[in-house]
Amino acid sequence: MTVLLATLAVAAIAVLLGELLRRGGLPGSAILGGVLAGVLLGPGVLGRAAPETFERFVAGATPQREALATHLRHFEATEAALESRPDLSPAARAEARADLAAPLAALQAAVDEAAWRHAAPLRGALLALALLLLLVGWSTPIGGGASPTRRWADALLLGAWAAIVPAGLAMLLLRGDAAPSALLVLAAALAVGPWRLGRQDRLDADAAEADGARLLQAAGLVASALAALALVGAAAVADGDGRERAAVLAAAVVVPLLAGAAIALRAPRGDAIGRGAAGGGAARPARAALFEPTWVDRTHRLLVPALVSIALLRIEPWLDLRWWPLLVVVLLTDNGRLLGGVLAAFLPGGRRGLRAMRMALGLSAAGPTQAAIAAIAIAWESLPPAWGLALLLGAAVPELSTPLRARAAAMLDAAERELD
Repeated sequence: MTVLLATLAVAAIAVLLGELLRRGGLPGSAILGGVLAGVLLGPGVLGRAAPETFERFVAGATPQREALATHLRHFEATEAALESRPDLSPAARAEARADLAAPLAALQAAVDEAAWRHAAPLRGALLALALLLLLVGWSTPIGGGASPTRRWADALLLGAWAAIVPAGLAMLLLRGDAAPSALLVLAAALAVGPWRLGRQDRLDADAAEADGARLLQAAGLVASALAALALVGAAAVADGDGRERAAVLAAAVVVPLLAGAAIALRAPRGDAIGRGAAGGGAARPARAALFEPTWVDRTHRLLVPALVSIALLRIEPWLDLRWWPLLVVVLLTDNGRLLGGVLAAFLPGGRRGLRAMRMALGLSAAGPTQAAIAAIAIAWESLPPAWGLALLLGAAVPELSTPLRARAAAMLDAAERELD
């Protein structure tokens, strides 16, 4: 109960910080609020300033950590005593060190097991938030006036390229010595599509071509389905406890994706969500009311900062930060998805280059879904901490670049008009 209350307190502070940043006009306020709260209340700041408080409410395993620390002090003191005795042979010193080092693995395993049990409420809260975030985001109805066959043929191509390009490049650049399951989880987080399109992204996509926003929405579902397949593959190739943890991660993405797609695809065609009879469309069905853009945006402001802040409680930012994974993830989060979308947009429908770029800009707005997958993977230890931190920080890039996407769309529109 103490851990759960502390987790809820961290989430509440993150939401408050995100709201303050939003009212200050800062793009990406939701994710940035979560990052700020997670760093301040996590091991990076609170864990150093008040380690006992952090250990009690978040880290846990206090008795086991004390036993390990006591043994380490005894080990160091005994080793110093051995060095001061020239009468001992090297073989005798090595044997004494081996006897002292033997319990270290068992003591560390006890710490890890106790910390895992202690964090159960934290994992439960994080999983619930991620499931709700993904379900709401993937449940926005997909209507529109284009023919279903044409729309989904284009969406399959756009979504596949927008997923495969960043995921494939990430696996190539970060393969190193990482386990195959971790590489697949990383690829899934970068392959996943946007769960919502902001107002400006919707307007820009629709301005580029008729039903452009609906097309990007459907492409996001396709990319997310490929990400879910990568997570299923991660569960299949993982070993030992990693298989169970990867399976939880896969289920946490597959279940809301299927439920959200079912709701989205059952939406009446030709009825733009949020448009009533006064707007010329059919009356909005009651079951779609929860998924209109205004309600989804409010949910985004509540769930995203809470999710990110709770995930960061498991990461030591000053120790887990690695510049190469961060650079790769930040570049691919935004530019990789956009590159894949632009390449695919040239193929269907004979789109012109500038129009294809305008229409595909919204595909990079997948920060919340990337953060959701990364958060669950961090909590279930399916990713190296450095990769998890890079994914969370990289998820802020699409949110921060929202004004840049709007400016780019306006510049591309002006250039296209000049060419005409």
